[in-house]
Amino acid sequence: MTIHDLVRRLQAAETGAERSRLIGEHAALTGAPRGRVTAQLRAAGWRSRRARSDAGATRVPEEHLRLLAAALRTGVRKGGQRTLGVQVALQTLRQSGIRIDVTPAQAARLLRDRGLDVATQSAPTSHTALRSEHPNHVHQVDASVCTLYYLRGRQHDAAAIHEPYKNKDFMRGKERLKVWRYVVVDHKSGCFVPRYYQQAAETAEATWDALLRAWERNPPERWHGVPRIVMWDKGTEHAAIRAALEQGFGITCLVHAPGNARTKGAVEAAMWAIEQGFESRLRLQHPESLDELNEAALEWAVRCCANTIEGLDTRLDRRVRKICRQESWSRITPEQLVELPPGARDFAMHRAQTRKVRGDLTVSFRHPLTGIGLYDVARLRGVAVGRTINVQPLSLDRGGAVRAWTEHGGREWEARLTPLAHDQDGQREDAITIGSGAYRTHRTGVERAGAELRELAGEYGPGKEPFGGAIRALDAARKGDGDDGTVSFVPRLGEPLAAPSPHLAVVEIARLWKRLAGADWREETFDAIAARWPRGAAQTEVEQAFAAAAAEDEQDQQLA
Repeated sequence: MTIHDLVRRLQAAETGAERSRLIGEHAALTGAPRGRVTAQLRAAGWRSRRARSDAGATRVPEEHLRLLAAALRTGVRKGGQRTLGVQVALQTLRQSGIRIDVTPAQAARLLRDRGLDVATQSAPTSHTALRSEHPNHVHQVDASVCTLYYLRGRQHDAAAIHEPYKNKDFMRGKERLKVWRYVVVDHKSGCFVPRYYQQAAETAEATWDALLRAWERNPPERWHGVPRIVMWDKGTEHAAIRAALEQGFGITCLVHAPGNARTKGAVEAAMWAIEQGFESRLRLQHPESLDELNEAALEWAVRCCANTIEGLDTRLDRRVRKICRQESWSRITPEQLVELPPGARDFAMHRAQTRKVRGDLTVSFRHPLTGIGLYDVARLRGVAVGRTINVQPLSLDRGGAVRAWTEHGGREWEARLTPLAHDQDGQREDAITIGSGAYRTHRTGVERAGAELRELAGEYGPGKEPFGGAIRALDAARKGDGDDGTVSFVPRLGEPLAAPSPHLAVVEIARLWKRLAGADWREETFDAIAARWPRGAAQTEVEQAFAAAAAEDEQDQQLA
């Protein structure tokens, strides 16, 4: 009798004693302990008793359970260690006035039933599947420290180093010898290219070099080409490289949120494949130089993507099927493959240049691939004749397209422009033929605004007043709105201006003194003046001296 037959007989039994007898008979028949038979019955879906009507209910309020779960979350370290237990959390909440009158074991069961326990909450969150349209549509790039920490001297395994600087004397003074691994991955096919650098941390130069080496055709048999989109994290992103890719190459750059590395899962999977398939060999045979390490890594990556390593299946497992990375990338079409042109390393230097708009609303610019070209900027917002705009080439565009932008109304307006076509005589093909009767006069936004202002003001000139005479400018100059034109003010008293006193010679001093003295002038007074002021004196000083002498004479007369 199978366990399922026993389940059916137990379900048909009417009393508990009969069910107990059936279980005992099956245990004796099979020779298994009674407890094992009961466990097998439960696994088959049988229950010895009917579920209670209040199963799953509790007297503990839900908000108290959520507070308990939140308190337990605060005691989890980054490494996953739990420092706050359920018993301590219950006691802490009880002291704070929140009573949960159940045992710690029951509280833990209640949290597990509701998915609020630490283990459930620490599980990875769900994610959304991402896809790319074709090979070279999306490339992902990331950097990490190689398992071989540095090359020279004693070799150390990075897998055994969790804190590379703390309490590790062998790392002091050798931080610049760390070996960094940069990996560029094609999201559609999974093809990847590793590159190693010796540096202290992630740098813009290494990121730029790793991208260009992955995109160039070397060796010829591996995947290559420039993508439409580049995905990276905050550490790998650099403002200068992003500007070169977006403004110079026309590539869209996407940066994922911190702590969400699975957004670029393709490069994370490639990192793990490199660590398992290539870097695991470095502990058995140490490379003598960085060049030897990079040469071996590139050869291994080409063979891994092509699945030609003897004895190993290096195909990419995507659960529903395994694919050969290089074979998947080989389905790229000529329209989707954008080759990296020669001199691409200098494209980062193709910065924006200023150009002045000509009378026909065009600017001239020399593109690095197509040479000199004429570009129509009439559709660029805020443009006007004589105005200066910014122009930067899209270095990978075979048609010679440029990016032009200008500031207008407090915002930056930009447009993608292509060069105008010309005939063999150098005339624009879109120009209007003379005598065709179809003349086009395109007006810029500035010109349209000027026409609106002229229409608003109306006709004006000799004998005509703007705004139809509705604006009384002279009346506003004479008096304001609601007043009678009179001006009232509070008088203010100021200090008189102190004018400089003229300088008098001896003869001029004598003349002044004689005029002031009148009949009291004496001939001997001249000698006294010459003795007192041989070089002359200021008029105010002479007048003050005369006033003082007259006061003394008047005082002497009163005493006499």
